[in-house]
Amino acid sequence: MHFSLFSAGTELPFSGSNVAFTENNGRQIVIQQFGLANLDVTRKIFVPDTGYFARYMEILTNSGTAPVTVDAQIFSNLGSDFGTRIIATSSGDKVFGTDDFWLVTDDDDGSSPYPNSDPTLAHIFGGPNARLAVSAVNLPPSGSDLLSYRWNNLTIQPGQTVILMHFAVQHSTQPAATASAERLVQLPPEALVGLSSDEIANIQNFAVPADGTSPLDVLNPPQLGSVNGTVLAGDGTTAIANANVTYPQWQFDLWKKRDHHF
Repeated sequence: MHFSLFSAGTELPFSGSNVAFTENNGRQIVIQQFGLANLDVTRKIFVPDTGYFARYMEILTNSGTAPVTVDAQIFSNLGSDFGTRIIATSSGDKVFGTDDFWLVTDDDDGSSPYPNSDPTLAHIFGGPNARLAVSAVNLPPSGSDLLSYRWNNLTIQPGQTVILMHFAVQHSTQPAATASAERLVQLPPEALVGLSSDEIANIQNFAVPADGTSPLDVLNPPQLGSVNGTVLAGDGTTAIANANVTYPQWQFDLWKKRDHHF
């Protein structure tokens, strides 16, 4: 997820400093770069303990004495190459437009989910009733994995801070990624964790409640449980005692869909 500012038509990529620090009990990384297009830029990346998404905040502060006008862009290579296809958008079609708040992409039609294909991705970059909507977006319906969306002609007054918030999701199935996008655009409690009152007030592309609360119920992840079984040697018969077993999430999902035996 690359972030750039454009000043007078020139792209100025955010590269950040060599040192980052953490917030929110280590769940948020903070990276800064001062003087980019005459703005102080801070990027905050947060992943909640419930997982399933990353929240990005691009924080633009004008510490100078004159207004600064820039365009701001998010760019990502989705990694799905020429197999990229748009699975869903917030407007209900499969064409990415400036009327969308989110989109879901994949490299297959859903019949061959991860790990037989790339994970399904979702990007959420705005919400209803916000002060600012995207100005331009780009991702053809198929054949290209270069995604971008941008906000043009942002004028930041001296002493002002503007925040652009967006979310990225990666899931093993298309329905799960779509459900995540549909939830995040409504700003559930897990999407608002750790936001300060100043950050809430300065977010432009979502209408965040001033008190930082959400109308949605708190997400309750599944409780921890146990899986019992026997590890067998290559002969398929000899039991191996005290074996360490790693069980990736995608394998657990497949196990749940089948007969719950292994």
